[in-house]
Amino acid sequence: MATKFLINEKLHQEVSAIKEKGLSIEIEKRFEVIFRGRKIGLYVADLIIKGNVIVELKCCESLVGEHQAH
Repeated sequence: MATKFLINEKLHQEVSAIKEKGLSIEIEKRFEVIFRGRKIGLYVADLIIKGNVIVELKCCESLVGEHQAH
């Protein structure tokens, strides 16, 4: 539980820093997923910054090769 608390505290600090820069931020925003004109599901974005940057947060014990951007 201590790790979860630290992650939440760090996220809170990051969100506060983004807001201090004057950027708008939405947390856990829901979107309908539409494919070929039909609603096929719901997507919940962890963070939306300035209305167009989607940030998806994940938690793991350590980084491995598959976490690297290519």
